[in-house]
Amino acid sequence: MVKTAYQIREDSGMAFGMRSDNAEVATLFQLPEDTFEQAICFTSMNTTPDIMVLAKLADGADETAVKEALEAHRQSQHLPKVEDARILVEDGYVFYLIAENADAGEAAFHAYVEAQA
Repeated sequence: MVKTAYQIREDSGMAFGMRSDNAEVATLFQLPEDTFEQAICFTSMNTTPDIMVLAKLADGADETAVKEALEAHRQSQHLPKVEDARILVEDGYVFYLIAENADAGEAAFHAYVEAQA
């Protein structure tokens, strides 16, 4: 998952930023610490809203709460790029992306999920 997260960051043209993992990602979105089996998040510096989350939901995690938390974060951003944000949940995997080329990031996410089946 880590390799894919870095590839998505590169493919989508996301501004470079800080990397966070499981508990930090849950805290960032105000979710229970046990929400994710594995999570990787890249956040950009304050000059751009770029962010990427790639995560595997833990068994019993509240998928609706995760989507709502990600949507609340998206709505808190006020730059044109945010209009093309992606929030997806597929086969237990979560994807959230604000970046220059969201289409490329989404395609890489779908390919990753398909490869896990």
